[in-house]
Amino acid sequence: MGKTSAPPLDGKAIRQARLRLFLTQAEVAEQIAALGVPFDRSGMSFIESGYVKRPRLKVVRALSQVLGMEADALFKADDGSDSKGDDEEAEAA
Repeated sequence: MGKTSAPPLDGKAIRQARLRLFLTQAEVAEQIAALGVPFDRSGMSFIESGYVKRPRLKVVRALSQVLGMEADALFKADDGSDSKGDDEEAEAA
């Protein structure tokens, strides 16, 4: 992937933000769906667990809006620690 790809979502931070708002996964999913983005509770579960790391941009925008967070805050900080590994994977492919 290299340095041009987005960092993965930070499922732990997303879960903490949801809990601070006293919302269930289903409630967040309903609010996202109400914004016109097809989404359900299992999608939230997959994001929070880290199973889905890079959802569609529409989902990121809606999730940001529902949680009241800047979209950048939804992603893991890129500390550069795994950029070498990404380059090695790209060379191996």
